Amino acid sequence: RMKRRVIFWVVSCVAFFVASCGRLDSSKTEIVDLHLEEIRDFSVKFTGHLNVSASDVSFTDVYILWSDEATFDIASAKLRIVSLIDPDQNFSIVLPNLKADTEYHYCYCVKLRSGVEVYGEVLSFKTLLPLYDKQTDLDIASAIDLSSSGSANCYIISESGLYKFRTTKGNSQVSVGNVASASMIWETFGTSVAPEKFDLISGFCYKDGFIVFKTSDSFKEGNALLAAKDAKGEILWSWHIWFTDQPKEQVYFNNAGILMDRNIGATSATPGDVGALGLMYQWGRKDPFLGSSTTKFEDFTYAESTITWPAHVYSDLVYGTIEYTIAHPTTLILQEDDDKLDWYYSNIRFDEMRWLESTEPKTIYDPCPAGWRVPDGGVNGVWAKAIKKTSSFSCPYDTKKTGVNFSGMFGDDPIIWYPATGYLVGRYRFADGPERAEYWSATKSYYGRASTFYYRGRLAEIHGLSGCIGAVPVRCSRDTYAQ
Repeated sequence: RMKRRVIFWVVSCVAFFVASCGRLDSSKTEIVDLHLEEIRDFSVKFTGHLNVSASDVSFTDVYILWSDEATFDIASAKLRIVSLIDPDQNFSIVLPNLKADTEYHYCYCVKLRSGVEVYGEVLSFKTLLPLYDKQTDLDIASAIDLSSSGSANCYIISESGLYKFRTTKGNSQVSVGNVASASMIWETFGTSVAPEKFDLISGFCYKDGFIVFKTSDSFKEGNALLAAKDAKGEILWSWHIWFTDQPKEQVYFNNAGILMDRNIGATSATPGDVGALGLMYQWGRKDPFLGSSTTKFEDFTYAESTITWPAHVYSDLVYGTIEYTIAHPTTLILQEDDDKLDWYYSNIRFDEMRWLESTEPKTIYDPCPAGWRVPDGGVNGVWAKAIKKTSSFSCPYDTKKTGVNFSGMFGDDPIIWYPATGYLVGRYRFADGPERAEYWSATKSYYGRASTFYYRGRLAEIHGLSGCIGAVPVRCSRDTYAQ
């Protein structure tokens, strides 16, 4: 009994001291043994042990307080409840959604049943700089300037080396803003094999108005997305880096146009090769999404990449904007209302300026490399001109290689391969894979729909079945606009 009275007296004194000071050194009170277990870029993990009995404290009255302010203020600090304590009074807790490369101050708080709050010593930690944000010191003077013959949203790389491009909005000389750093967003081989980070691009930095990057010493085919960020870490613009052999030009009949032999992002033009599938685009957006990792759609899986892609959002005044797509290039924008067929929320006619036909200058949102653009569609588009038809007709679908070789229909090349890719639609899934392909044109027919070249066992010019929401491939055509 005497011992319990002494303990009670000590705890009461501690409580009185804390109530007076608002803070207590945990090493002296030993009410909580708190350890910083793991520091990441956007989170930290603590482990701890509670040194008071359950009769003295409620499990829901143990907290971690933290703040990124220069001066730690208990009254304004964020708070997280320690809710998982095992029978031996051990616990672990994660503080999520932190800022990367930021110093935080923290302490614990225990609220005794007497109503007194006991605070531990205020300590600090600094979150890590994400690997994809780390700048590499590269020699800008010896880098090959990819933008020397024209800026774009996509640059093709066909061999290892040191490269750079200007931080201007694609297809223009307009600066993206006050750039503080470069960042990698993702890398992919476009297959079921997930690359390691820096498999395609081994280092990058921002210098003197350029993003400079170095490929891996051993050239690998695939795709990556590089971004320019401001001082707050917000994305100002992003550029698609396409690692492949140079696409061949294919001349279509009847002066319809010159198109690439492959889809944007494809690393092959070989029938039946998964590398021929390429990347997927929502209409009017400059940044791509991943396609399938297999040509067998009954076994569909997404191509692997170096990141976990974020969940989709639904279009509204915040999410359904050009500004949001620029700052969030990996987020798919859907519609909750089935009657609305466009990710772009506004009804203003300006929304048709996202991509334009070849009679107009290429827009800053066109995803094709310099000298190329999204092709014209509709009755005057490249596919209708090439076949001199605007109505459907049968075509020889290859069930083994899943696609159509349009040699002799579109042009004289022995292989003009259009793989069946399916299309990315609501709930982030693929629909109608076998015998189905849709390819975007720049032609906007009416609100919510854009014209596509389409086949499903037959060939037809139609309006996008999923409106502008569904993501489908792009086959670039030579830019013939007269400046």
